[in-house]
Amino acid sequence: MKTIIMAVFLMILASIIYAQNGVVKGKIYDSLTNEAIPNALIFNKTENIKTISDINGFYIITAKKGDLMQLGALGYNDITKSIDSIGNFNFFITASSQSLDEVVVTANRFLQKRIDAPISMGKVSAKMIAETKPKDIFELLNKISGVTMTNLNNEQHAMSIRQPMGNMSAYFLYLEDGIPIRTMGVFNHNALIELNIPAINSIEVVKGPASSLYGPEAVGGSINFLMLKPTAIATFKIGVQADNYDYYRLNFSATGGFSKRLGYAVSINKTAQNNGWLLNSDYNKEAYSFRLDYKLNAKTLLWSSYNQVDYLSQMSGSVDSIAFYSRKYTSTTDFTYRNVAAKRARLTLEHNWNENNNTSITAYWRNNTINLNPTFTIRWIPARDSAQNEVSSSKFNSIGFIAQHSTKLPFWNTKILVGLSADNSPHQYDARRQVLNAQLRLGGLSVEKYTIRRFDENVFLTNYDAKLLNMGSWIQAEFNATKQLKTVVGIRYDKIAFDYTSLPTLTQTTTAKGKKSYEQFSPRIALNYRIHRNISLFANYAKGFVQANLSTLFNPTNPQGLNLAPATFNSYELGGWASLIKNKLYIDITFYQNKGINEVVSVRQPDNSTIPTSTGSTLHQGVEYGLNYRPNASFNFRISATNALHKFEQFILSERSADVLKNVNGFIMPSSPNFMGNAEITYKPAKIKGFRISAEWQYMSSWYQNQVNSIEYSDAGFLGAKGISLLNIRTGYTIKRMELFLNIYNATN
Repeated sequence: MKTIIMAVFLMILASIIYAQNGVVKGKIYDSLTNEAIPNALIFNKTENIKTISDINGFYIITAKKGDLMQLGALGYNDITKSIDSIGNFNFFITASSQSLDEVVVTANRFLQKRIDAPISMGKVSAKMIAETKPKDIFELLNKISGVTMTNLNNEQHAMSIRQPMGNMSAYFLYLEDGIPIRTMGVFNHNALIELNIPAINSIEVVKGPASSLYGPEAVGGSINFLMLKPTAIATFKIGVQADNYDYYRLNFSATGGFSKRLGYAVSINKTAQNNGWLLNSDYNKEAYSFRLDYKLNAKTLLWSSYNQVDYLSQMSGSVDSIAFYSRKYTSTTDFTYRNVAAKRARLTLEHNWNENNNTSITAYWRNNTINLNPTFTIRWIPARDSAQNEVSSSKFNSIGFIAQHSTKLPFWNTKILVGLSADNSPHQYDARRQVLNAQLRLGGLSVEKYTIRRFDENVFLTNYDAKLLNMGSWIQAEFNATKQLKTVVGIRYDKIAFDYTSLPTLTQTTTAKGKKSYEQFSPRIALNYRIHRNISLFANYAKGFVQANLSTLFNPTNPQGLNLAPATFNSYELGGWASLIKNKLYIDITFYQNKGINEVVSVRQPDNSTIPTSTGSTLHQGVEYGLNYRPNASFNFRISATNALHKFEQFILSERSADVLKNVNGFIMPSSPNFMGNAEITYKPAKIKGFRISAEWQYMSSWYQNQVNSIEYSDAGFLGAKGISLLNIRTGYTIKRMELFLNIYNATN
């Protein structure tokens, strides 16, 4: 009898123990974007068992009620939770703020820790975008040290990365998920108009030449916009932005999956400005972004995207000094405009052969039309009652591909990348004459108003067709000779060629046909040394190469014509990163020097026209530094800044005997402040969950406005600082699934 009782007791005890043991399974999600997180580490600390989430963020692990689970993933804060019950258990983890463990893809075209990338770079995270609520992209990019995006109104812009502001040469490269937004050789000024701002998920900026991977134009830097992706959880968002000057934006996005294999992401926005504070500044923009991801199997992903932007804006032009200082803030023109129609599509296949080999192949298509009647091409000679302008049309239609394979080798933790790309882009451009009336002020030395006298539809100032073909190939090797030292060696070969037909114009009486090509090898070598787990130093040398864009080559004011030499740059960097005080303080610093040869600048003429001119040599050097300090969960302080020098080392400005100043050797380049900074403090009170408020200070010191350094912009701004000094206030409050926010720009007027 005792034996039977004992057996029953043991069976009951076993069943209780069994009932309390089992498995826990579920998915790991990003708490902000709802994206599934692959390769997350799930650690049962109680049982000392580990597992890793798969490509869909799914995990399964042995556990019992009460076990302590720890989760961690690259770029995310670790969390520890106790298991409440056996069964399904999903985890939502939060991206770390300015962590050295941030995952980046732009530096080497594959996922890696930022601390392991031996190059100067900055990142705008999804969290930063969500809290900034930007109207324009410059609000995000100006948070990165060494980057200045000048706002020219209505999303029109100029870019400066280790270059003077508003440099009209294409010394930077814009990428959308790793693909250039515009074809190389067609000027990319204002290309970011063609982005759908609400669809941007994060931004990565590589500063300095990245030519060994991305090719020509990535000299000052390359900016990669990582767009919205399908999420593991269905997400629906609708947003409204408006201001007190009749601006509004309506945006809608939806992400999720039709099935376990097929995911989608959709983002649509309509933006409009009517009767704004600035005269002649109305604009309308409609942007559409679609993406489909199909998981063929656990190792293969096929995804496609389509983006379309339709944009029409007035160009408010400029206010001359006489009107400005008499407080008559009216433009000299009211008829200028920019009209853009851009479409892009891609199909990408990504395959992981095994843990050591990965291949990606992308085919893409672009169709782009820009019709432009600008203010910056108006030519006027003092005392005349007429002027000349131009109405231009630029079109290109691209097809191309990018293929890359990466492989890991067993010795020295070696990774090798090889790639090949081709881009075929027929391009048509013409500019026709527009004759203007010039309403002169007393004395005839300035113009108060321009009006259209006539449009000469059959009089061409520029008119050409070009069949542009860009081809590139690259190889790069990374290896660790020691545990602390990483070495990166790469080289890229580019060939840019075009057949052209230059048709008769006002200055060219016959049709001209011909061919032109450029070839260049671009090497790179870099070292990264881990002093400590959270401290790293790097050194980097790279050579950059930029051919003159087609509109410059065929510009009738270009005295060198097709013989205008390509620009080359030798870039040197030394810098480091550190995470201190238990990851509360993050700092980074980079010293750089760019030496340019044959850099192209625009020299303004007496009639207000500009001539593209090749300099002998230029020097760009400076220090970029950033600091992010989070003393507790409520406060965060960030500063990004750069001190820079941009000067002509050898530049013959004029060969005319009548001109006193023949060269500007040693002079500071125009539009190049020696200091630029962005600082921000954010407060999230623990007692008011969901509330945030931040104050941001944007500052640029004064700068010269001409090559001979005789005219300086040095107006006083916020706190009396000379140059440009602005204070922006941002605040928001999240109530369950709704967020209300208020942004105050230039709060001190």
